[in-house]
Amino acid sequence: MFLRVKKVGTQSHLQIVQNTREGKSVRQRVVATLGHTDEFIASGKLDALASSMLRHTTTIRAFDAHRAGSLQAHRTRSLGPALVFERLWKDLGIPSVPEKMLADSRLTFSVEWAVFLTVMHRLFCSGTAVPSAAGRGPAT
Repeated sequence: MFLRVKKVGTQSHLQIVQNTREGKSVRQRVVATLGHTDEFIASGKLDALASSMLRHTTTIRAFDAHRAGSLQAHRTRSLGPALVFERLWKDLGIPSVPEKMLADSRLTFSVEWAVFLTVMHRLFCSGTAVPSAAGRGPAT
C-alpha cells in the first residue's frame, strides 16, 4: 500500500492505494480517499495518521528513536561494497604486487593505496566510460 496524490481538475486528493497482482498484470485499488491534499496535510491529520501507523511498526520506530537521540547504538558495523572489495583485494594478494615492484622506489606515498582507490573508483562510478581493448571508444 502507498499514498497517492490524485489530481481532479484543479484540486488534488490524497488516497491510500493497494497494488494487487491479477495474472501477469498489476491492478491498483483505492482503499480510501483521505481528502483534499493541502487541507489534510495542513490540518495535521496526515501526521496523526502516520504516528498512529508507526505505533504498529518496529523498524521505523527504531530509526526515528535513534535519529532523535533517545536510542543509542551499543556498537556499529560498517558494511558495503567497498569493504567487500577490500577483502577481495587482500585475499588475492594484490597489496604485495606494488610493494615488490616499487621496493627500491623513493616515493613518499602509498602506491598500493593509490591503485586500490583508483580501481575501486572505476568499479563504483558508473558514469565513467571504459575504453575498449581496441581503443575505439567506450566498451559496450
